[in-house]
Amino acid sequence: MMTRFTILASASMIALASVAQAEQLRVSSIDVTVELPVAEGANALELWPTIETDLETAIATDIADQIGDSIHDVRVNLNEISLDGAYVLEAGGAFNTMEGFVNVFRDNETVPIESFPVRLEAYSASAVNAPEGAIILPPEQEAFYDALIMAFAAETGKHLSTVDVMSNTTLPPQAGDPDSDADGGGGDGDDAPDAEAE
Repeated sequence: MMTRFTILASASMIALASVAQAEQLRVSSIDVTVELPVAEGANALELWPTIETDLETAIATDIADQIGDSIHDVRVNLNEISLDGAYVLEAGGAFNTMEGFVNVFRDNETVPIESFPVRLEAYSASAVNAPEGAIILPPEQEAFYDALIMAFAAETGKHLSTVDVMSNTTLPPQAGDPDSDADGGGGDGDDAPDAEAE
């Protein structure tokens, strides 16, 4: 599935954006593909047939200020949707792990200019062994699904917001960025405990 966006802006708005974010990544499309191991009997796509579109929409919402006419596109490949490591989900579709790679491509090139993994592990609200920083799932199935989708999108968006397309590296945290240290240093900080990237 692919979600493509077109945004029209006045010349003055484009000029202002180019001054404020001359090197920040802008994307024209987001494509999420789920590729799970067939040998493991993975059935997440059967139980959640709209997960690709749902994640595309969630990422687009998270990086709304970076979407526009651009030669760059984002492609996400999910290779794990499991419950405690098991790819065969029960009828209710519950899962607590999502893992994949996020790639940024330019001009339909075959090699990404940026690539990074995103892995989420979640625990039920009743879990007593959940590690610090883990996602705590609500009891309702729909809310649980939304929580994981939104957390994956937030982690993806956090990294995409730091991509410097001029040098193909990540930008340092800006002043006032809650993810920056008090002295202006880098780091993810402790304010986003609901997702961890490896």
